Amino acid sequence: MNRELLEEYSLKIFNRNYDALSANERELVQNVIKYIPSMETTKFPPAGVNVLAALERSANLYKERNGNYKDCWLMTGAVLKIIFNDGAKLKTSSDFTKFQLINMIISKIIRYVTSDMKHQDSVDDLITYAAMLSSLNATEKD
Repeated sequence: MNRELLEEYSLKIFNRNYDALSANERELVQNVIKYIPSMETTKFPPAGVNVLAALERSANLYKERNGNYKDCWLMTGAVLKIIFNDGAKLKTSSDFTKFQLINMIISKIIRYVTSDMKHQDSVDDLITYAAMLSSLNATEKD
């Protein structure tokens, strides 16, 4: 089948315009559908429904987490600016990985402090990120 025909059939199929297909085209489509059983019964939601649901879930998650973590995400940048007051000198992939790990460590420290120093999950994460940083440093020793 040539590309133009395939594009034409695809357009008709995705527009759900089976009536516009000739008898031969319908037969071809039916043969293809045999190999894709869900194609015949797939029901697509109205445009935007999944997007709106995802935004609503994200908003609810933000409210829940921000209730626990407060505005830690705002504090991290301020701390990074103090630590890297001359700017971060990131050139290699390893430099960027270390920076990301430092960012995560700072984030976990801030979360721990804002939880009145009770959020054990932040401590556990902090240990993990520090171990990852240690491992990276160990592999780069000259």
